[in-house]
Amino acid sequence: MWISKTGVQAQDAKLQAIANNLANVNTVGFKRDRVMYEDLFYQVERQPGAQRDDATNSPTGVMLGNGTRVAGTQKVFTTGSLQTTSQALDVAIVGNGFLQVQMANATDITIAENGIVSVTVSGSTTSTQLGQLTLAGFINPAGLLALGDNLYQETEASGAPTEGVPGEDALGKIKQGALEGSNVQVVEEMVDMIAAQRTYEMNTKVLSAADNMLQALAQAVR
Repeated sequence: MWISKTGVQAQDAKLQAIANNLANVNTVGFKRDRVMYEDLFYQVERQPGAQRDDATNSPTGVMLGNGTRVAGTQKVFTTGSLQTTSQALDVAIVGNGFLQVQMANATDITIAENGIVSVTVSGSTTSTQLGQLTLAGFINPAGLLALGDNLYQETEASGAPTEGVPGEDALGKIKQGALEGSNVQVVEEMVDMIAAQRTYEMNTKVLSAADNMLQALAQAVR
């Protein structure tokens, strides 16, 4: 019964992650969550290789598991579909990397694929190169801390950010006038939800079966 309880809790956490993914299917820049599991400690009845009564060694042991638990949740940083907005201040990253700067207003703004920002100020007919838009890369993006509002914070697990020019050092290019949509695939989430629901149901059936067995045992003892 307790093992089934851990399974129910694990599937409940997965359903919560799926619900959050589906809720953010239209959130710009959202990255889907994936729940990771690990098995709990084992009750070792017999060590592998232990000597048996016939003076031979057992090729396998007897190890009974005690269920599962959520090991963590991981952000999946695959690229979402691009949505053309034709807004000068909207930028999307085609590839890897994270934006870490904000721009100030100007009358006309041009952002090149390599991150060069050029503006045309009032009273001038020529554009002026304002600066370089850089990206930050991480050795382990899944280790970033999700803060909400499409913001992520570096942690010891993610490693320190490596700043670079868009289009170089495995960093993506900048596309002006576009936004990166959510990378949530509705069909995939629905399939995962159905699988989680069925697994949840099977764990509850095991709970019910164990309860019936205990009830039968209690009645037999009377």
